[in-house]
Amino acid sequence: MYATISIGHLHLQEWLLDLNITLEVLRQFTRSSLILYVPSPNLTTKSHSATGVAAMGMIKSEYDVESYSPMGTDHAEKHIASSLPVYANQTGAVPGESFAIGDSLYARIQRFAGKYSIEQRGIERVPEDERTDTGLLKVGTMWLAANMVVSSFAIGVLAIPVFQLGFVDALLTILFINLLGITPVCFFSTFGPVFGLRQMVLSRFFFGFQATKVIAVLNILACIGWSSVNVIVGAQLLHAVNNNVPGVAGIIIIAAGTFLVTMFGYKIVHRYESYSWIPSFIIFLIVLGQFVHSGAFVNLPMKVGNSEAGGVLSFAASVFGFATGWTSYAADYTVYQPRTVSRVKTFFWTWIGLIFPLLFTEMLGLAVATAMTFDPETFEPSNIYSQRYEESHIGGLLAAVLFPPFGKFGEFCLVILALSIIANNCPNIYSVGLSLQVLGRWTQAVPRFIWTFIGTLVYCAIAIPGYSHFETVLENFMLVIGYWLAIYEGIALPEHFIFKGGFSGYDPAIYTSPHLLPPGIAAVAAFLFGIFGAIMGMAQVWFIGPIGKRIGTPTYGGDIGFPLAFAFAFISYCGFRTLEKAKFGRNTKTAIRAFEAHPLRTGTVWLTFVAVLLALAFQCAEVEGDADFESVRVLMTTDRSGKGGDPKEKYWHESVFSDHELDYEDQKTNLTSLMQSYLMTMADLGAETWIIHGTLMGWWWNRKIMPWDSDIDVHVTEHTMEFLASYYNMTIYPVRTTYAPQGKNYMLEINPKYVNPSPTDHLNTIDARWIDMLTGVFIDITTVHPKRSHPGVLYSKDSHQYRVRFILVQSFDPCNELINMRMEEGDLFPLRDSVFEDRPVKIPYNYVEILQEEYGKVSLTRTRFAG
Repeated sequence: MYATISIGHLHLQEWLLDLNITLEVLRQFTRSSLILYVPSPNLTTKSHSATGVAAMGMIKSEYDVESYSPMGTDHAEKHIASSLPVYANQTGAVPGESFAIGDSLYARIQRFAGKYSIEQRGIERVPEDERTDTGLLKVGTMWLAANMVVSSFAIGVLAIPVFQLGFVDALLTILFINLLGITPVCFFSTFGPVFGLRQMVLSRFFFGFQATKVIAVLNILACIGWSSVNVIVGAQLLHAVNNNVPGVAGIIIIAAGTFLVTMFGYKIVHRYESYSWIPSFIIFLIVLGQFVHSGAFVNLPMKVGNSEAGGVLSFAASVFGFATGWTSYAADYTVYQPRTVSRVKTFFWTWIGLIFPLLFTEMLGLAVATAMTFDPETFEPSNIYSQRYEESHIGGLLAAVLFPPFGKFGEFCLVILALSIIANNCPNIYSVGLSLQVLGRWTQAVPRFIWTFIGTLVYCAIAIPGYSHFETVLENFMLVIGYWLAIYEGIALPEHFIFKGGFSGYDPAIYTSPHLLPPGIAAVAAFLFGIFGAIMGMAQVWFIGPIGKRIGTPTYGGDIGFPLAFAFAFISYCGFRTLEKAKFGRNTKTAIRAFEAHPLRTGTVWLTFVAVLLALAFQCAEVEGDADFESVRVLMTTDRSGKGGDPKEKYWHESVFSDHELDYEDQKTNLTSLMQSYLMTMADLGAETWIIHGTLMGWWWNRKIMPWDSDIDVHVTEHTMEFLASYYNMTIYPVRTTYAPQGKNYMLEINPKYVNPSPTDHLNTIDARWIDMLTGVFIDITTVHPKRSHPGVLYSKDSHQYRVRFILVQSFDPCNELINMRMEEGDLFPLRDSVFEDRPVKIPYNYVEILQEEYGKVSLTRTRFAG
C-alpha cells in the first residue's frame, strides 16, 4: 500500500487538517490503493470543493481500485495508474464534485462541461445527499411527454389497415395490453430512488456483471434503432407539409433538437419533458374535435374465427412492445429522487404519466383510422382519409383531418407534431450513453454527453439512407429486437421477488464487484430459453414461428412471442438460478425458505417445468409441419421434380413426367381428365376453389379448356390453402374420369413458400399444383390474400388484384340467436355456380369485369384467335 500527497500552497493549519484526515482515511481503508490529491491554488473552485468531500470520509481512489471500479475488484490491482480519478464512499456512491478533479483529459472535459451546467455523472451511483429532486410530478410528465407523440398515434392506426380489426376489439386490446405493458416500467422506476443506480447498472443484480453487457448491447440497439425509426417519421411529416424540405433536413432538425436537450442531462431532459407535451396534447385535442365534428367515424364490427384471433394477438404484441419498451431505462429518470420518497407514489406517478398518453393517442389513432373507406362501386379510396393515408401514411391521415378546415394553421399543427418526436427520442438518446458506459472500463472513461453526441451521429447515419431505402426493414428489425424486453422482465422479476425477497435483498455497494454479484450463468441460460420461446411464438412479416402459425391464418399467424418469451425465461431462470446458488452461493438473501433448504430438489422441479414447456413447443411445431416438403420429395421412389437450371430459390422446376412430348389430342384429353379429377377431389375434400385467368376465358367461350392451353389456373382462399397444406400435401389420388375410365394417379403438392404472401417472390407465385403423375400436366393453384395496407383489396402473388366489399348483415346461429356477420362482395365473391368440362365448378362473381381487365373487352367478342 502506498500514498502520494501533492502539497499545494496552502496555510499550514489547513495542511495539517488535511493530513489528519488522510491518516484517518488510510486507517479505515487499509486495503485500498490510494492517490490522494490536495487541491492547489491553480485548480478550479469545483476542484477545491473536493477537500470537503475528503473530510466527510470520501476517498479519492484511482478509477478501478476496490472502492470503485468498473472492472470490479478482481482487476483492481492491475490498473492503479488509471487516468480517471473518482471519489467513492463505502456504499460506492460518487459525489458530483469528484468528476472534475485532477489534470487528466477526462477531468478537463468534465470541468468544461460543468461550466455550462452539463450533467457530468454517468452510471456512477448517486450519493443520498445529492438525491434532491423531490418533485414527483416531473416523473409523470417525463413519460407523458415521451408518449404524447405521433409514434403512439400510429400504433392505434395500425389496428385497421394492418391487422384488420374492428373498433371495439381494437379498443379493448389497447386498454388491457397497455395496462399490462406499463407495469414493469412503473415497477422498475421505483428502484431509482432506493438505490441511486441506473437501470442498466441495476441489471447487474439480475444478470451478473459480465452478462449485463449483453443486455446493454441490446438496449443500445433498441435506443439507436427506435430513434432512427422515429426521426424518419418526423422527417416525413415535415416533408408532407413542405415538399421543399428534404428528408435529410428534417432528420437533422429533429436530431439536433434532441441532442441539445439530452446533452445537458437529467435536469434539462426532465424540464423539457415537463412542458413539451402541452402543445402536442392541444393539437391532438384539435384533431379529436375536428374529427368528431366531421362525422367520419365508423364503428367497424369485429370479425370472428382464426383471422380475428391472429389479428388481435399480433396487434397486442405491437401495443405491448411499445408500452413496455421503456423498461430498460425506467430507473434512469428517478435516480435523483430521495431515498425516502414513497415507492407507491413513484409507481403511481409513472403509471399516470404512461397510461394517459398511450390510451389517448392510440385510441385517437384507432378512431381516425376507421374513417378510411373505399368506394362500393370502384373499390378505390373513396374519401380524403383513405387517399391521404395511401399517399403519405400517418402524416397523410393527420393531414386529412387538419388541412381542409384549418389550412396553414393545420400545416403548423403538423409541424409541431413532427417536432414532438424530440420528446419521444430524448429518453432513447439520454439512456444510450449510459448503456454504452456499462460495456467496459474504457467506455465509462468517456463522459456520458460525448456518447450522447456519438449516438446522435450513428442514428442519423442510419436514418438518412433509411428514409428512402430500408425504413420498413429497419422497423421490422426493431419489432424483433423488442422481444428481449419480455425476456429481461422474465429474469429480473423472479430474481427480485423470489431470490432476493424484495428490496431488502440488495446490497447496492457491490454493484462494481463481479465476485459478489450473481455469476450470470443462470441468466444467460434463461435468456437463451426466452429467445427460443420468442421464436416459437413470433409472427413477423419475414418469419412466423410454429406456434404463432397455429393462431390465425397461415399467412400472418398470431404473435404470442412476448408471453412465450417471458414464460420460457421465467420458468427456466427459476430452475437454473436455484442450481447456480447451490453451486456458487452468491447473493443468497431470499424470503423463500424452500430454495435455501432444498436447492437441488427445487431446481430440478423448475427444470422439469422447462422440459414440459419444450415438449409442448416441439409438439406444436410438429403438428404444424406434418411434412417436410423438400424431404418428402427426395424420399419419393422417383424424383419427378425435374430440377435443373432454375434458380435455387424456385420451388417448381417444370416437372417432366413423360418420356415424350404430348401431341395435341393427348394434351387435350389429359388436361380434361386433369380438370375433372381436380374438381371431383376438391369437392370431396370440401375445399373451396374457382377457375381463373385463361381457364376462366375458356369457360366464357364454351365451358371447356381453350384448345391451345397447356395448363389450368385456379384460385383458393388462405383458409383453403392452409387446410390443404396441413392435411393433404404430397397425397396421391386414383381418379376415374371420362378420358381415363381405368383411373389415373394425381398428386397434390404444396409449395412450402406458400406462407410468404409477398408479390416480390417472383420465383414462387404458384402456391400448389395438382399433377398428373403419368404425363406431368398440371393445374396451377394460387392463393388470394387480403391486402392489409389497402382494406377492400384481395391480391395474388402473380400481381393480380381484386376488389372486395365488406357488408354487415344480421343472421341467426343454430341456437336461433341473432348474430352479426361480415359478408364479402366484389370481384370474386360470392362465387357463382356453373359447369366446366362437364363438372360442377365455381367462377368469380364479376367474371366479365375480371376478364375484360385482364384480356381487354375485345377478348369477350372476337372469335378469331390471333395468338
